[in-house]
Amino acid sequence: KALGFDSWRYDFVKGCPAKYVGTYNQAHPYYYSVGEFWDGDATKIKAWMDATKTTATGEQVPAAAAFDFELKYRLKDAFVNHQYPLLDPNQQRVGLSGFRGYAPLSVTFLDNHDSGCINRNDCDNLFSKSTKALSRGYAYLLTHPGIPMVWAYHYFFQDPSGGLQEEIKNLIYIRKKYGINAQSAVTVIQTSAGVSGHYVAEVDNRLLVKIGKKDYTPNANWQELYRTDNYTIWVKS
Repeated sequence: KALGFDSWRYDFVKGCPAKYVGTYNQAHPYYYSVGEFWDGDATKIKAWMDATKTTATGEQVPAAAAFDFELKYRLKDAFVNHQYPLLDPNQQRVGLSGFRGYAPLSVTFLDNHDSGCINRNDCDNLFSKSTKALSRGYAYLLTHPGIPMVWAYHYFFQDPSGGLQEEIKNLIYIRKKYGINAQSAVTVIQTSAGVSGHYVAEVDNRLLVKIGKKDYTPNANWQELYRTDNYTIWVKS
């Protein structure tokens, strides 16, 4: 803390009971804490988060946040495998943000040091092999609820041309300018699967986001704000 660190990242939290994360959080004042509960089922991640609210001695503390692995895998389905719906069978948004009150505790991401493909072939998914898929993935993360994480490798090294870095900068600017935040409201407008599929959603009645190849033309209330080959963002006029 003397060096300026003010938050905790708990690695491999499946390795100990969640109550000890709660105990550590109680003992050491912090700005934020997040755990790596590596599981593709958001229900299990949520259960771990809920368990961090009780210390080893039974006292109640705020829940720890968690990396949203379910969303990570579903974004891979959408933007690498072209299965765009990003809704569960009950038509609810996937990931931790699908649970009421958990979006501010959802750290959304595409890849990290464990899953990304840096000089290795055993990476967890294909995001880091496809700059186009990363472009679409960050368009989703940076316009949707949760606390988005940009992996430094993607930002600095993925695209030597600097194009992906510039897109991420612009998306961060748009998120800040239009007040998109961890608790923003999302209404899914259209989805279609396949290589030429797409995902269209309205965010906070401020932005309209279309990700994917299929064309979409909004009504006259929307003005085009930012366009790339992989997505388009409109703002309410």
